[in-house]
Amino acid sequence: MTVDTFLSAIMRYCFFTGGSVTSFGRTPKHNKQLKGKRFSPHQAWLGADVVYDAPPDQARVTITAMKELSAY
Repeated sequence: MTVDTFLSAIMRYCFFTGGSVTSFGRTPKHNKQLKGKRFSPHQAWLGADVVYDAPPDQARVTITAMKELSAY
């Protein structure tokens, strides 16, 4: 997956689930400060942390995520 396709997928995912991205790309130094995993996808701009406006309907989130991932 490229950064562009990941960004597009995470944007659509957040739109459909009422989520907001709180963390995306990180330098190795910043990742270490946050106690992230050594090979965190955030360091390749392929990881995102999401928070929700309200607790999401888990079934809807799962279906949305599956659709997003199957598009790539």
